[in-house]
Amino acid sequence: MSVSDIINSVIAGIAFISLIITALLTFKQIRLSNKHQLFERRISTYELINDVLFLYDENRPFILRDRSIHLNVNYPLMALVDKNSNKINISTIGIREPIHFDKLIDMQNKLDKTAIEIPLIWSGESAIMLSSFIEQYSDLIHIFVEQTKYLDKLTNTSVITDDKEFISKANASASVLGFYETIEQIDKTYQKIIDTKAEQNIINQTKLIKRIEHDQTGTVN
Repeated sequence: MSVSDIINSVIAGIAFISLIITALLTFKQIRLSNKHQLFERRISTYELINDVLFLYDENRPFILRDRSIHLNVNYPLMALVDKNSNKINISTIGIREPIHFDKLIDMQNKLDKTAIEIPLIWSGESAIMLSSFIEQYSDLIHIFVEQTKYLDKLTNTSVITDDKEFISKANASASVLGFYETIEQIDKTYQKIIDTKAEQNIINQTKLIKRIEHDQTGTVN
């Protein structure tokens, strides 16, 4: 083998090694990028989860105690969808008084999408539990909206002759909708979330992603 052949072989070997190193670095960057995207998705989704947990916790005593809220659901509905009702700013849900049904539909769609997203970006029972809670919260809002519409219809009709008939029809509507059954169901899920520290579990998973990213890059964002 001539000197020229040896040099060419060395150059080819170096080029091959450089290609492998480039591929490995590219693969590493893709993995880091995916981890960063996952981290951002988790942060965004967690903000909504945290808002909904806050709203439910704030209104939970009233919702569980009062067995007549199906007769006048305007205030509890507002309280369930708007932190403004508690004088706290909200950005992730964005409902403002007065409440419009089209905005409530948008909110329900956002909650439904979030319920699907949660088990895709977190793992374990905590993710399943929180996904169920968000889905049930959407169902709860839907039932409150339907009851509100029905009560408005009763109030604006001349067919109702007295309060007794109004209450009877309102009771029947709440029964068909599963008004209090839905409240009991979501509260059971909420209690499991508290007992198992499900919220903290997904926080820990989110922190782990950031810690892995830091270990692999050696930098802190």
